[in-house]
Order: sequence, then C-alpha cells, then structure tokens
Amino acid sequence: MARSTKDFVVQTKPGDTQELANRLSPLLRLDPQPSFESITLTSKYLFVVKEHAF
Repeated sequence: MARSTKDFVVQTKPGDTQELANRLSPLLRLDPQPSFESITLTSKYLFVVKEHAF
C-alpha cells in the first residue's frame, strides 16, 4: 500500500507478529499496544527503532 509517511507496512498472518518481533529485536522494539488502522479497518502494530549511536 502506498503511504505518504516514511514508514512501511508488512502484512502478516494472525499470530505471526510476535515471530516477526523476535526476528527484528536486535534493531526494533515492538510497541506492546496495538492500534487500529481506520482506512483498512485492521489492527496495526508499531515497531520502534531501538537506541543507536547517532
């Protein structure tokens, strides 16, 4: 889906979000609070960049 923000969207099967979080954990942190995408009427989970040296 095209987006006007500097983010990206990944669609997963139900239950696969935690597996994705485990694989991305060295770089990103899964926000534990899901939110709702009003355009697509789906749940969304945000990943936040962990602290870095910059």
